[in-house]
Amino acid sequence: MKPFVLAALAFVLALPLSCGGVLLLTKSKRAEATKGWAVVPVVVAAVDVPEGTELTVELISQRSIPELFVTEGDLLPKDAQLIIGRRVNFPILAGDPITWGQFASLEYAQQAGDCQRAIHPAVEAAGRAAQEETLRQASETAATGTVEPLPEPLSDAAKQVKVVVAAVDLPEGAKLERGHLATADFPEALVTASLVPAGELAVLEDAQVVVPVQKGDAIAWVQLARPGGLQTAAGCALRVEAAVTQARREVAEREAKAWKPAGKETAP
Repeated sequence: MKPFVLAALAFVLALPLSCGGVLLLTKSKRAEATKGWAVVPVVVAAVDVPEGTELTVELISQRSIPELFVTEGDLLPKDAQLIIGRRVNFPILAGDPITWGQFASLEYAQQAGDCQRAIHPAVEAAGRAAQEETLRQASETAATGTVEPLPEPLSDAAKQVKVVVAAVDLPEGAKLERGHLATADFPEALVTASLVPAGELAVLEDAQVVVPVQKGDAIAWVQLARPGGLQTAAGCALRVEAAVTQARREVAEREAKAWKPAGKETAP
């Protein structure tokens, strides 16, 4: 059989496969392009509905919108009976979807705002007091503390130094545990006294991370705040922030529980 005949035959046999591949690709692209645009029926207002209106069957309808724009707050037709007889707390224009949020009680939102404004001074005062007390303690520690020289890293015969590294990612504020730490050999030329030698591994437990450390990185003294030791500026700031946050949270919870809306009597 001549070469050009073989080529023609191969082309004819491959044509259906090529067309099939193009057809599948076209369908895939069409599905991707139309994703989220399939329509879904939702409940809408049949007419303009003023605030405070009690809904009736005549006031609601349904229309279809792309599922891309449907949220969990929208009502589906199967939920329509649940809103009959309920009052809306927000006006709804004709044709707009009816959502569960339109039945939310404005009284509770107003009370939440009143409570927040009422307890705000006490919460802020607690934060300031915690800040002042933490700074006072830090100043006393700095005044009475002694600066200990950093231990010198010791290299072995191969001029390698074993230093402490992070066994896991250590975020700011993390309290160190033995499982967070490991040791690794670093070339002597890359090691300075700022890195923690392996021999000091035990003293790091319960230290607090003030500068994030990635897994496998060598740990430097300046990245840590050790209990009872002199604090770095970052460590001091972290302690103050934690104390202020805790004080504010405790006072906010206590004051919110004790707060009563105006005109409401305290329950016996």
